[in-house]
Amino acid sequence: MPPVQYLSLRQVAERLNLQVVTVQTYYKRNQMPEPDSLTGPPGDIGPGWLESTIDQWAVTRPTRQKNTES
Repeated sequence: MPPVQYLSLRQVAERLNLQVVTVQTYYKRNQMPEPDSLTGPPGDIGPGWLESTIDQWAVTRPTRQKNTES
């Protein structure tokens, strides 16, 4: 069985075609799902998500509302 791969904030941004700062803001505002794991080398541990977790969240994630009034 292959090892489980977790997505970092940067990888989440790449997967969703967002800026890293946008994903960091979602995370800081608790607008993302709980991380599936904490990952990384000692001294640089951060949140990690399964692809399936991010794919499910992407359907309902916060988005900037566009002004539709003319």
